[in-house]
Amino acid sequence: MLMIRLVLATELSPISILARLSPYLMGSSQIVVYSPYLPILSEILAHARKTTEYLNPTITESWSRTYQVLPGRTHPLMMTSGTGGYLFHATKIFPSTYQAESNQHFNRKKGRGGGKAKAGEGQGEGSGEDEEHGEGEGDEHEAIDEALDATQEDVSMDS
Repeated sequence: MLMIRLVLATELSPISILARLSPYLMGSSQIVVYSPYLPILSEILAHARKTTEYLNPTITESWSRTYQVLPGRTHPLMMTSGTGGYLFHATKIFPSTYQAESNQHFNRKKGRGGGKAKAGEGQGEGSGEDEEHGEGEGDEHEAIDEALDATQEDVSMDS
């Protein structure tokens, strides 16, 4: 059974309850934990920031004031507490294992050449550029580079 949202208001340790119930939450599920004490929710916030399971973990203070409504007049009660407690809020996510192709290309180049290419390396034939890409992809990149160079030359000639 998967849950869509989780709302906790308990005097027990909410971090242990959250850890136990978290596997039953669907992706994009909302998590809200109430506590009258900030240190308890600070522990949950620290735990949520360490893992990649929670998106935008935040703590907010809920403060409300009770109003007395009488015929012809309304005013706040003078005997109200300073705080109504604290709320922890986060969204449960499933971290993606997808890595963008451009990012993979960058990491391979960085790992192979130490992050910087010497003058003349990585350009033209014999640079190993075709080895990184599948067949035909190296030619495609060269064609794009040539088109960009031609466009830059045309722009500089117009100036």
